[in-house]
Amino acid sequence: MPQGVLVLNRFWQAVHICSVRRAFSLLYMGHAQVVDGDGQDFRTFDFRSWQEASQGYEGEDAYHTISFRIRVPRVIVLMLFDRIPKKDAMEEDMLDFAWNPDPVRSRLTCQIKVSADLDGLRVQMPEKQI
Repeated sequence: MPQGVLVLNRFWQAVHICSVRRAFSLLYMGHAQVVDGDGQDFRTFDFRSWQEASQGYEGEDAYHTISFRIRVPRVIVLMLFDRIPKKDAMEEDMLDFAWNPDPVRSRLTCQIKVSADLDGLRVQMPEKQI
C-alpha cells in the first residue's frame, strides 16, 4: 500500500507528498482531483468518479468500506493552490548549470506555456539526463 501521495499545484507542479488519509480528505472535500493515466494520456477524477472507476479494480492498493471500494490515489492535483516551494540551495546550485536561466522564473520544472495551440502535443522525455 502506498505510503504517500504526490501533490501537484493547479499548474501541475509537484509541491508536496501527503499521507493517503490527507489525499482522500482533500479529494472528498473537492479541493483536489486524482490524476491517473497510462503514461501517454492522463485524466482527472473527482471523488465520485474516482469511486466509480475503482469498482472493478482488483489490486491491493484499495480501501474497502461497507458500501464501496476505492483505489488509493498516487497523484492528486489541487484545484486552487498555485504556489510552489521556495528554491533551496541545491536547486540554486543546479540552476547554475542551466542554459540562460531567468533569475526570477527559472525552476527545475518544465516552463512550457500551455495554450489551445498545443492540443495533442506529445512530449518525449529522455531516458537519461547529461
